[in-house]
Amino acid sequence: MSEIILPITSTSINQNNKSINLPNKTKSEVKNRKSRSDKLFPRKFPVSDEMRKEIRKWFIVYKKVCRTESITEFNTMLLRFGFRNLDILRNDFKYVDSGIYKTVKPNKLEKSYITDIGGLVDEWGVSERKAIHQIICSVLVYLQNGGGLTYEEIQPIKLHK
Repeated sequence: MSEIILPITSTSINQNNKSINLPNKTKSEVKNRKSRSDKLFPRKFPVSDEMRKEIRKWFIVYKKVCRTESITEFNTMLLRFGFRNLDILRNDFKYVDSGIYKTVKPNKLEKSYITDIGGLVDEWGVSERKAIHQIICSVLVYLQNGGGLTYEEIQPIKLHK
């Protein structure tokens, strides 16, 4: 007897005038699945040409320390550093939507520090993009003033069980 190979996209198939019904997941079954704990939430924030150059400069300086190969990953590490050093954060930097964007990819917990009730968006009364912009600017100013990044302080923030 030969095996029947069913198409992925169809919910039923007709073979020799016999209908075979395939299992179909309902929306509620899909909604109840747990999301991955390491799921990332890409967010864009505007940068000026000067800020873009500054990020690039620090990326080159810290590339080996941070063990990163991309500007996006480095930006995310700057964001994490800001979360771990709240005393350096300011929200008074000039914010202009320049049309030039960089990306950060925070995990769920890191995103909640920005957007949840009591997060920086709520505390500062700004948009999510502006909050991210302010955090990155704060860390860049910290670096310009002689501060430094350590590998431990730029690692993903995780829930402790």
